[in-house]
Amino acid sequence: MFTDEIGAAIGAHGKWKVRLADAIEAGTFDLTVEQVKADNLCAFGKWLHGAEIPAGEKLADSYKTVLRLHAEFHREAANVLGLALAHEKEQALKALAPDSPYGHASAALTRAMMAWRQRAAA
Repeated sequence: MFTDEIGAAIGAHGKWKVRLADAIEAGTFDLTVEQVKADNLCAFGKWLHGAEIPAGEKLADSYKTVLRLHAEFHREAANVLGLALAHEKEQALKALAPDSPYGHASAALTRAMMAWRQRAAA
């Protein structure tokens, strides 16, 4: 099925916190805020929005939930990056915290991807 893609996405999105923390420290990043905000430019987003997922699967609640949470995650990551690039280090660190909108979006997305992967593997 497509459990490998979901598993890879769980790992890749887990690395975003480190990448954003590095951006906060350095004040630079290899992508623009607009690129990070787009949920269809990362490898998982391309796959998620692409034609590889069967049409019937795209009707499932688990797919719809991951799609929505993935977009939310990218919006919140872009917010953190915007603060980092504006050299608002203290605000950016708060925006990256576990109890922040970014932290909540990241955790919710990870949980949803894990549930989708488990359902797909069954």
